[in-house]
Amino acid sequence: MAASFRSFAKNLGLSQSGTISASAVAKSLNFPFLGPARRLSLWMESTEPGLNGEVNGSNYILSSSCDPVTPITGLEIDISVTKDIVCENVFGPSPDYLGCGFQLNANSVANPSVGFQQYVIIFYAGSPYGPQLFSGVNNWQTAGNQVINSFSSLCDSMPPTIPAGYNFSIYPQSDSQGNIISAKFFANDNLGNQIGSSEIDVLGSAPVAPIIDFELDFVGPINGESAVLSSGAGFFTYLSGTLLTPSREDPSCAAIPGTTTLESANTFYGALPATPANILNQSFSVLPVEVVIPNLKRKAKPRPALTMPTNFGK
Repeated sequence: MAASFRSFAKNLGLSQSGTISASAVAKSLNFPFLGPARRLSLWMESTEPGLNGEVNGSNYILSSSCDPVTPITGLEIDISVTKDIVCENVFGPSPDYLGCGFQLNANSVANPSVGFQQYVIIFYAGSPYGPQLFSGVNNWQTAGNQVINSFSSLCDSMPPTIPAGYNFSIYPQSDSQGNIISAKFFANDNLGNQIGSSEIDVLGSAPVAPIIDFELDFVGPINGESAVLSSGAGFFTYLSGTLLTPSREDPSCAAIPGTTTLESANTFYGALPATPANILNQSFSVLPVEVVIPNLKRKAKPRPALTMPTNFGK
């Protein structure tokens, strides 16, 4: 293990109880920091007594307009892997389930039935579920009650790492009012061959609602777990029929503003312009952090963990 938090903080001119910006951490590690709104997700670890390890994972929020309320429609998320993704460890309720996940975490337009919506691709690197990809939908009511928790196998013949060249897609499907009624998921290997596809219905299983914002997070697999990655990089491509504006905050008409995903990983997200666009490209990478800083996390309430249904992986 590298230096303690105390010595690391001292080198950065901080007190032990101080906070630190993402740019300062990136600078200290000789890691390029490309924008003031860039999100940092760190594995928090320390050998100092009384300093508990913790994690944080959050990306930019991409939102539509509240004036007038304009639901996000025609959304297509593509994830391109340019460097092998290697999951080294997982901490949390299910530490034996090694893996990581890509989460499309969306806020509904203010709605009493569906508060936030999650559309995910989960990679498990080993037993009991892997190596395998799963797709899933896990939506919650504003009051905190789960309204749908549905998963399916996306590819049951994955290698134990995600090789460079692989590509994944999440395409929410909306009706004429903008309500998300299902989600399509796709996986392609490094030769361009489709190795999996699935569609999970929402309309027939739960209340539906349009979304007003979302963020794409590369984090631990499920159940509030924190993934430690030793390798990985790539690009997110966002395509939308509605203009998307990158921001640090949810818009005023979001159902549950000021929340963030409970799952985490040592991932780093590239800068985005703060101007509306229908197409956006963003880099992601793994940040090699061995020393950690308490309190380096978005000031937001955690959403409920992405939960594992009883028939998951069966």
